[in-house]
Amino acid sequence: MKSSEVIISVIVPVYNAEKYLKRCVDSILSQSFSDFELLLIDDGSSDLSGLFCDEYAIADKRVSAFHTDNRTPQTSLCWCRLPRSGCAPRPAWHRGGG
Repeated sequence: MKSSEVIISVIVPVYNAEKYLKRCVDSILSQSFSDFELLLIDDGSSDLSGLFCDEYAIADKRVSAFHTDNRTPQTSLCWCRLPRSGCAPRPAWHRGGG
């Protein structure tokens, strides 16, 4: 979602989760509250998870997909709008989904 009105960012670290990703993302997107952005952080998956993230980003304007080499789940949590203590500088991310 590319709106200044977004008040909630849902961050989902993704690593080789193709079996579970659809259920997770569909559950988040089906919530009755819809004024949020969903950030899918693909941490270098070797399965189809990265492709699924991109497909969601193309299909729903609330979703953004980001990809990087495999690091740690904590790195994914540093992808946020507000700086948080303990977050290292953002790694070299590339955006997916168009």
